[in-house]
Amino acid sequence: GENVNVKSAMIHAIGDCIQSCGVIIASIVIWLGNNSEKGSPDAVTAYNIADPVTSCLFALVTLWTTHGLFRQVCNVLLEGSSGQNYTGIMGDLEGQFGNGNVHDLH
Repeated sequence: GENVNVKSAMIHAIGDCIQSCGVIIASIVIWLGNNSEKGSPDAVTAYNIADPVTSCLFALVTLWTTHGLFRQVCNVLLEGSSGQNYTGIMGDLEGQFGNGNVHDLH
Protein backbone atom coordinates (compact mmCIF):
# COMPACT_ATOMS: atom_id res chain seq x y z
CA GLY A 1 0.00 0.00 0.00
CA GLU A 2 0.88 3.63 0.04
CA ASN A 3 2.40 5.36 3.03
CA VAL A 4 0.17 8.20 4.25
CA ASN A 5 3.13 10.10 5.70
CA VAL A 6 5.04 10.05 2.43
CA LYS A 7 1.94 11.02 0.46
CA SER A 8 1.15 13.94 2.78
CA ALA A 9 4.79 15.14 2.70
CA MET A 10 4.72 15.05 -1.10
CA ILE A 11 1.43 16.98 -1.23
CA HIS A 12 2.87 19.52 1.22
CA ALA A 13 6.08 20.04 -0.76
CA ILE A 14 4.25 20.38 -4.08
CA GLY A 15 1.70 22.70 -2.47
CA ASP A 16 4.46 24.94 -1.11
CA CYS A 17 6.02 25.13 -4.57
CA ILE A 18 2.70 26.01 -6.21
CA GLN A 19 1.92 28.60 -3.54
CA SER A 20 5.33 30.22 -3.98
CA CYS A 21 4.78 30.44 -7.74
CA GLY A 22 1.33 31.95 -7.15
CA VAL A 23 2.72 34.57 -4.78
CA ILE A 24 5.43 35.50 -7.29
CA ILE A 25 2.87 35.82 -10.10
CA ALA A 26 0.52 37.87 -7.90
CA SER A 27 3.33 40.20 -6.87
CA ILE A 28 4.33 40.73 -10.51
CA VAL A 29 0.70 41.48 -11.43
CA ILE A 30 0.39 43.96 -8.55
CA TRP A 31 3.71 45.65 -9.28
CA LEU A 32 3.15 45.96 -13.03
CA GLY A 33 -0.52 46.94 -12.67
CA ASN A 34 0.07 49.59 -10.03
CA ASN A 35 3.09 50.94 -11.88
CA SER A 36 1.22 51.23 -15.20
CA GLU A 37 -1.98 52.68 -13.70
CA LYS A 38 -0.66 55.09 -11.07
CA GLY A 39 3.02 55.37 -12.00
CA SER A 40 4.15 53.82 -8.73
CA PRO A 41 4.43 50.16 -7.70
CA ASP A 42 3.37 51.17 -4.16
CA ALA A 43 0.02 52.62 -5.26
CA VAL A 44 -3.27 51.13 -4.16
CA THR A 45 -5.33 49.93 -7.13
CA ALA A 46 -7.63 47.08 -8.07
CA TYR A 47 -4.54 45.03 -8.92
CA ASN A 48 -3.86 44.62 -5.19
CA ILE A 49 -6.70 42.08 -5.09
CA ALA A 50 -4.39 39.59 -6.86
CA ASP A 51 -2.76 38.56 -3.56
CA PRO A 52 -5.92 37.59 -1.63
CA VAL A 53 -7.39 35.96 -4.74
CA THR A 54 -4.24 33.85 -5.08
CA SER A 55 -4.47 32.88 -1.40
CA CYS A 56 -8.12 31.85 -1.71
CA LEU A 57 -7.45 29.83 -4.84
CA PHE A 58 -4.57 28.07 -3.13
CA ALA A 59 -6.79 27.30 -0.11
CA LEU A 60 -9.37 25.68 -2.41
CA VAL A 61 -6.68 23.65 -4.21
CA THR A 62 -5.30 22.52 -0.83
CA LEU A 63 -8.74 21.39 0.35
CA TRP A 64 -9.34 19.55 -2.92
CA THR A 65 -5.98 17.74 -2.90
CA THR A 66 -6.07 16.74 0.76
CA HIS A 67 -9.71 15.58 0.89
CA GLY A 68 -8.90 11.97 -0.05
CA LEU A 69 -5.93 11.87 2.30
CA PHE A 70 -8.08 13.21 5.15
CA ARG A 71 -10.72 10.53 4.54
CA GLN A 72 -8.04 7.82 4.48
CA VAL A 73 -6.50 9.01 7.76
CA CYS A 74 -9.94 9.26 9.43
CA ASN A 75 -10.73 5.71 8.32
CA VAL A 76 -7.52 4.47 9.93
CA LEU A 77 -7.99 6.47 13.14
CA LEU A 78 -11.63 5.40 13.49
CA GLU A 79 -10.64 1.78 12.77
CA GLY A 80 -12.82 1.57 9.68
CA SER A 81 -12.93 -1.31 7.27
CA SER A 82 -10.07 -1.72 4.85
CA GLY A 83 -12.28 -2.78 1.96
CA GLN A 84 -11.44 -6.47 2.31
CA ASN A 85 -13.88 -9.22 1.41
CA TYR A 86 -14.59 -10.52 4.91
CA THR A 87 -16.97 -13.22 3.74
CA GLY A 88 -14.28 -14.67 1.48
CA ILE A 89 -11.65 -14.44 4.21
CA MET A 90 -13.94 -16.17 6.70
CA GLY A 91 -14.60 -18.94 4.18
CA ASP A 92 -10.87 -19.36 3.58
CA LEU A 93 -10.16 -19.52 7.31
CA GLU A 94 -12.94 -22.00 7.95
CA GLY A 95 -11.68 -24.18 5.11
CA GLN A 96 -8.06 -23.87 6.27
CA PHE A 97 -8.65 -25.08 9.78
CA GLY A 98 -11.44 -27.49 8.93
CA ASN A 99 -13.69 -26.51 11.80
CA GLY A 100 -16.09 -24.25 9.81
CA ASN A 101 -16.58 -22.09 12.86
CA VAL A 102 -15.07 -18.57 12.69
CA HIS A 103 -16.97 -16.20 14.96
CA ASP A 104 -15.15 -12.90 15.46
CA LEU A 105 -13.13 -11.65 12.51
CA HIS A 106 -11.69 -8.12 12.77
